Amino acid sequence: MTDATLTFRCVGYGAFPLDQLRRFTCWPLTTDDANAIELSIRAPERDLPYCVTVTGVPYGSLFTFMDRMNSFGWRSEDITPYDDAA
Repeated sequence: MTDATLTFRCVGYGAFPLDQLRRFTCWPLTTDDANAIELSIRAPERDLPYCVTVTGVPYGSLFTFMDRMNSFGWRSEDITPYDDAA
């Protein structure tokens, strides 16, 4: 299971912590998510939260990723589609 990766929905205010993508070798799931990251950096003072989905987080980094995102004020939720048949 070492090759397994996780997908997270991240919700927060202010600039998305872009350096965490590098730290966890993950990336935005869609172009819309990449655009939301860019918008959060350009307009961090927005009154509404930003929602970004990232994927590629290594399986062993589940709680580390969540803790790091929380430390930047971004709530993260694991939305990885798990195969119940496995």
